[in-house]
Amino acid sequence: MMKLRRFLKEIKRASKFIHEKKWACASEGNLSVLLNEKYILITSKGAKIRDLIKNPVKNLSLIKIEENKFTLIKGKEPSSETLAHFLSYKEILKNNLKENYLLHLHPENIIAISHLVKIEKELNKILKGVHFEFEYFFPEGVGFIKEKKPGSIELAKENAKKISKYKCVIWKKHGIISRGKSFEECIERIEILEKIAGIYLKLFYFKKFF
Repeated sequence: MMKLRRFLKEIKRASKFIHEKKWACASEGNLSVLLNEKYILITSKGAKIRDLIKNPVKNLSLIKIEENKFTLIKGKEPSSETLAHFLSYKEILKNNLKENYLLHLHPENIIAISHLVKIEKELNKILKGVHFEFEYFFPEGVGFIKEKKPGSIELAKENAKKISKYKCVIWKKHGIISRGKSFEECIERIEILEKIAGIYLKLFYFKKFF
């Protein structure tokens, strides 16, 4: 019970920061925490990040991990991106990464830069060239997935392949998912990439028009 209270406190704090940053408008975005090897706490379908600030319990779903599926244990129907979280945690556990938090958001600069690249190598070259800090925080680079239908099994499977290698995976024209040992760590990783993407977009604009 004490551990669950801690998770709920973390969710409220993270949701407040995300809402203030406007990284998840309306019912955009979702977050989850792997409570143990069997259970995942995840935002419910249609839940708004801002609603998690006041009443996280009402807007969260508890699901149980089974061999090749997940089962709803408590709460409303889970997020439409639950499959992406479920398959990601299977890879995280398989590779013993010891990072039991996932955060999927829609930051503007990250989405914008995803429109401008075609492949993962190109994206990493741009980010590396913009800011020295990129290599410090992401020595392995970041993952990139070409345009896939939100909530699809194709997106979930592709993300699962990359999440064990990369701390963050950018989804073209959609957003980003980050893993970490806490929501704060997930947020920091996204915050850094959002800043670097913003710098590049400014440089891109001035280079194009001036």
